[in-house]
Amino acid sequence: MRTDSRAFPLTGGDRRAQIGAVAVLTASLALALVNLTTEVRVSAMRAILSAQQSEVEVAQPWLVDERPSAALSPRAALLRGMARISAAVDELPPRRAPLLASAAADLDRTKGVRRWWADADVAESYRAMLAEGTRSPAALAALSRSYEAAPFLRGAAPWRIRYGATLWSDLPASTHARIVAETVWLAHASGRTYGYATGLVAGTPAEAPVDVLLAETSS
Repeated sequence: MRTDSRAFPLTGGDRRAQIGAVAVLTASLALALVNLTTEVRVSAMRAILSAQQSEVEVAQPWLVDERPSAALSPRAALLRGMARISAAVDELPPRRAPLLASAAADLDRTKGVRRWWADADVAESYRAMLAEGTRSPAALAALSRSYEAAPFLRGAAPWRIRYGATLWSDLPASTHARIVAETVWLAHASGRTYGYATGLVAGTPAEAPVDVLLAETSS
């Protein structure tokens, strides 16, 4: 995955450490992309099989469905929007923009149907970040909404944590608390996730409050 270095101004401090933080973010984004892609494939197959079993007409798989967004169910629109976001990641800007615009139309279909839909908010946050830059107000707002809808998301947790920790100063205190809580939750998920979870916030303003909560929950 390509990351625009201009989105992360490296000023002051140890430049190598800052570059390392960007590398971790890139890795987290890559992991989130894998999770999103897996969710698209699995959910699409489930939707198709379910429709077939209930004898509901399926014109074609969601991943290649060219119907207008309004003609899709909210879940199908979300899946196709996520697929388009995934496809846009490896495209150069001239071809990326139309894909992200189409994804935005799909994600708009999910609004007003389910007020609290964390998957749609995460997808919108990721889409807006790719389309508008790392500090996109729309991306940050969607990130906060995703936390309001679901405090813990195993698949998206690494990306949410690292993105939020990196853009800490641009987020409200309520989101800070949720990022810290999700990091601790991920750290305690298994013996293999502790170091990974704490590594996501290492060197960020989230590190200290995470350490405090880890100490409180471990005692």
